[in-house]
Amino acid sequence: MQKKQQKQDDDDITHKSAAYIQEHGGVNYSQALKIVESKYPNSSFEPAQSVVGTDTLKRFLSDDILNASYVLYGHDNSDGTDFQNLILVSKETGRIFELGPDGKIYK
Repeated sequence: MQKKQQKQDDDDITHKSAAYIQEHGGVNYSQALKIVESKYPNSSFEPAQSVVGTDTLKRFLSDDILNASYVLYGHDNSDGTDFQNLILVSKETGRIFELGPDGKIYK
C-alpha cells in the first residue's frame, strides 16, 4: 500500500511540475529542488558549485549544459552519505539526469 501511495504522490508531483513548466516556460531553482526532492525523499541538495569548483564541473560539462541545467549535490539524510552522482535538472523541461564520476550523463 505504501508503494502505491508513493507512486500516486510521484505522479501528482510530475503532473503539477509539467503544468508549471507549460505555464511558465521553464523551471526555476525552487521548482527544480521540489522536483528532485520528490524523486529522492529523505535527501537534501545544494548547488554543486558550492561543493565542487566550477573549473572541475567544466571538465565534465560543457558551458551549454551548465547554462541549461541546475547542477545539484545530494546528501542522503537517512544514512548520512553523499550521492555518488551529481544531479542535473533541465531548466527547460525539469527533467532529471545524473552525472556519474566517470563523466557520463545518465537518464
